[in-house]
Amino acid sequence: MLRRKLLVFGPIIFLIGFLINVLLHIKLLQPTDHQKKEIHVSIRQAYETYLKLTCSHMLNHSDILNNNNIPIHIKIPSTVSRLSGLYKNYSYTNWKTHAAVNRVLTPCQHMIGMNVVRAFSAFCERYNITYWMIGGSLVGSVRHWDIIPWDKDLDFFVPERDKELLERQFPREQHKVPMYMRPGSLKHGPTKIFPESESKVSWPDKFYPFIDIFYYYENETHLWNHSLCCHHHIRKSAVFPLSIRPLDSLWLPAPRSPFGYFEELDPPLFPRVESECYVRGYAPYTTNMMFEQPMVVICKTLSRVYPFVERKKKNIESLILGEKVLQTMAT
Repeated sequence: MLRRKLLVFGPIIFLIGFLINVLLHIKLLQPTDHQKKEIHVSIRQAYETYLKLTCSHMLNHSDILNNNNIPIHIKIPSTVSRLSGLYKNYSYTNWKTHAAVNRVLTPCQHMIGMNVVRAFSAFCERYNITYWMIGGSLVGSVRHWDIIPWDKDLDFFVPERDKELLERQFPREQHKVPMYMRPGSLKHGPTKIFPESESKVSWPDKFYPFIDIFYYYENETHLWNHSLCCHHHIRKSAVFPLSIRPLDSLWLPAPRSPFGYFEELDPPLFPRVESECYVRGYAPYTTNMMFEQPMVVICKTLSRVYPFVERKKKNIESLILGEKVLQTMAT
């Protein structure tokens, strides 16, 4: 009964907070600075309550958290089928944050974000849509087997020819958890998938983890997206045939040679991806940047708090936290 009440009143409180914020922005109300602070705290508390309820719902439905998520059209390395039901790179009970380079997502938000990816991946498999990790998500897979700890979203590439099918059909699907897709446009940028209904994301990009979907054009030898930084002339031989890589408990499509893909970017976006960590300084729980220019941190200085991947042989990867090996796999 208590949960039912919370499920009803949590979103209502959040909506009330949003309406108050709208009134403030159009200057129908003129509260004092102290009242503004109290309103902001109320909105944050309502949001956190709603997140806890959402996570509680997911934990009570084990089918939603099913780890068996392997794309069917990609050749699977022999180690993947063996590890897919067992692999879990980092327990939420050991969720730590660095004092200087904070995690952006809470365990709850991370769980929600991974379920958005799971729904997107399942949809693409069902409709035979090619998709693969790019940008920060690919960096996270290569360097952490997970979302970059100080990142807040996930990035994917999809062929331009599939844009209409994706944006038309995805909102019609029955997903195990609520999803909202915002179509891509010149005004709003890439297509986004949020882990909630449209009414809950009236502040786009502010609180939730979400997916950014970019579209590429292609010919026989190259692919490109001139509106996306650095993706002007990518050789398809550096990308296809796609491989498969871990991202938390999921296995997702990636360029056949991630480092070859990084080298194709012009200008170079991730020149020293394994040794230098670029931090944009997102404020915890939101996507507000605390500073504009990325800060470069030597990755090794963060290795006692965040797990990093080490490659001692060409096809052997180990996920290491401090000096402890958490998992090893052959790629």
